[in-house]
Amino acid sequence: MAYIALYRKYRPKTFTDVVGQHHVSDTLMRAIREDKVAHAYLFAGPRGTGKTSMAKIFARAINCEQGPTDHPCNECQSCRQILEGQAMDVFEIDAASNRGIDEIRALRETIKFMPVEGRKKIYIIDEAHMLTTEAWNALLKTIEEPPAHIMFIFATTELEKLPVTILSRCQRYTFRRITVDDIAERLHYVAAQESIPLDEGAAQLIAIHADGGLRDALSILDQCAGMATDTITPQVVESIMGLVSKKWILTLFDALRLGDGSEVLRCIQEALVEGRDAIQIVEASIRHIRALLIAKVMPEADEIKVYDTWQSSFLAQSEAITVDDINRYIRALQRIQNDAKQVDNPRTIVEMGFLVLCSQVATYDDSMETRVSVLERTAQKRDESLLNRVALLEAQVEAAPTSQGERRASHEVTGRGASFHRTGEVPNTVAKAGVTGPEVGRTPPLEAHTEVATDVAPSATMTKGETPSVDVTTPIDTVQTEYRTPPPKARTSTIEQKQSPSTLRVTSTGQGVTIGTGIVRTDEYRNIHGKVLQWMQCHKKNMCAGFYRSGQVVYVDTSRVVIVFNSDFNIKMASTEQMIADATEAFGAILEYPITMEVIGAGTEEDQGYRREAHEAMKARSAATDTVNAAPSKAYVEAAEQMASRLTRKPTKTVEKEVSAPTSEVMVESFAQDASPTDSKVTNLDEAETRVKWDIQHMSEEEKQNPLLVETLRCFSAEDYDIYKEYINDEQEEK
Repeated sequence: MAYIALYRKYRPKTFTDVVGQHHVSDTLMRAIREDKVAHAYLFAGPRGTGKTSMAKIFARAINCEQGPTDHPCNECQSCRQILEGQAMDVFEIDAASNRGIDEIRALRETIKFMPVEGRKKIYIIDEAHMLTTEAWNALLKTIEEPPAHIMFIFATTELEKLPVTILSRCQRYTFRRITVDDIAERLHYVAAQESIPLDEGAAQLIAIHADGGLRDALSILDQCAGMATDTITPQVVESIMGLVSKKWILTLFDALRLGDGSEVLRCIQEALVEGRDAIQIVEASIRHIRALLIAKVMPEADEIKVYDTWQSSFLAQSEAITVDDINRYIRALQRIQNDAKQVDNPRTIVEMGFLVLCSQVATYDDSMETRVSVLERTAQKRDESLLNRVALLEAQVEAAPTSQGERRASHEVTGRGASFHRTGEVPNTVAKAGVTGPEVGRTPPLEAHTEVATDVAPSATMTKGETPSVDVTTPIDTVQTEYRTPPPKARTSTIEQKQSPSTLRVTSTGQGVTIGTGIVRTDEYRNIHGKVLQWMQCHKKNMCAGFYRSGQVVYVDTSRVVIVFNSDFNIKMASTEQMIADATEAFGAILEYPITMEVIGAGTEEDQGYRREAHEAMKARSAATDTVNAAPSKAYVEAAEQMASRLTRKPTKTVEKEVSAPTSEVMVESFAQDASPTDSKVTNLDEAETRVKWDIQHMSEEEKQNPLLVETLRCFSAEDYDIYKEYINDEQEEK
């Protein structure tokens, strides 16, 4: 006897044998029991779900010699003839090959004849959606008003292609995809009947890739049984179906997630050698990423069971990836798949698409590392500020006067402005306590000594408008205060400690650092980089823009642009002759002068050297353009010393301190309109000769009483301004 395929040999013979379609079989059985059988039925659903088998069971149930019955005996002559396809009253028509109007006209001629043996003439029309519109129109009247001895059963996989007029004249039953568990259970049953050793993992894998069709699952089992010499394992199923192994897809995705382009290319080459095509690689990647997403929201899903021995690696990947990353990967892979289907050589499209994904991963990791580092540095500064404040309070408590005499002496000193002698640099004076403390946001020195004058005689009576002064020649007793504050523990970023694999593979080029002139400010590098990428895209240089988007500009001068990358692969791709030419053209167009491109690795000696030079140039330029903040106390003390008539010699110059406000820049701007360089601008040389030139050594009493004005004029004089004095009579209107 000839061999019969498993899907034919184990075709269901009763309603209860149909797997996964109980909602259909129960309804039909009830209709038969209650004698409510309609004249036309429409079975719709995916392939391999039992539509044709259900139609044949229904036909046997109607024409069985013991029926109509919901359990056909399959033993009588009518049932056996239907099973063997020899029944004269049951017509099974393939609409794909009999789709024209002529075949339908011939069918209409046979309808008028009564059945030969059975109760009814039953027409089973499979693939009904293949009939033409004319054929349906020819059959329409017959379906609407059929003879009592006629019954139609249509089966289709594409319900939407049938005319609405046909749908409204039939009882429609929708067949569902069979679940993975039901298919796996049926596979084990068939394997046991055929003495086929079937592994549980292999049954699950077959059931998942059958996509809800039991016929497909039985066909795959039949193939595996012919190939395997022993137990059917998941590896045998993968080989038969042309699937990539779970180990391979896990390795590929690890390399893709870490931005390892060389490992990605090696995995693609390995799959191609094993007979998989490029599009299958993309489809396998999409299925794997979908499984990662399902594992996050439904860990007990069937898609996860197929990973079996690789379950731990799969779950580790699922925990390491975010939903946003999954969305980004799926969108990118869908674009790669669509592009690969439209070309003759899809391998190139697939490889380039995966490499672009690798470069984007490196850029994303670098951006996240930068964000975390900034947040941790901010937190560290806040902790240091808190420690500094605690140290300041401790110093105040230790320096607080304990006796009434000390409190009175301290009050006198702070009220009259004592002279401080410092053995170490201690910024920011606390006036009321008479001690010095660390500036907020700065770690104090390990040892700081503050000497405070406690025995200062009150000064003579002062007139209104005078600034209090101190006789610096008077010997004073000092009270010394010591405090020790341990520096805060330095914290290092966890991201900085754990470098990404792509960064670890960067090697130095050994070409050294070449520093030019006219270094551009570092805060303009990001803007320049963005404009260059836009220029590349506008000029159809998308490949260059894709790779250079993952780089970072670290140095720009009048003749050179330096950009760093995080992996040797990116450096190699960005350093090709065409890439360098395109990048040189783009940067030159944005900077508007010719430049030389230099591509280096991140974290190398060259990278550190260029960054250091760029930041040093930034600091030098800021120091040259910004006005140094001066302490107001210096201006007031100097003014007071110059106008005090009782001082016999120039007092000792006090130590300058950095304060936040008011700055000399604000003072200059506030008095610029009253000063001579702006409002009293000299435009005539003769007029200038008639005016008196201002000199700090020959100030009037009125000027000495305004130390802030004196400081402003001194600033103008230091900047080589010629300052002239003009006495204005308030009674003159023109003045």
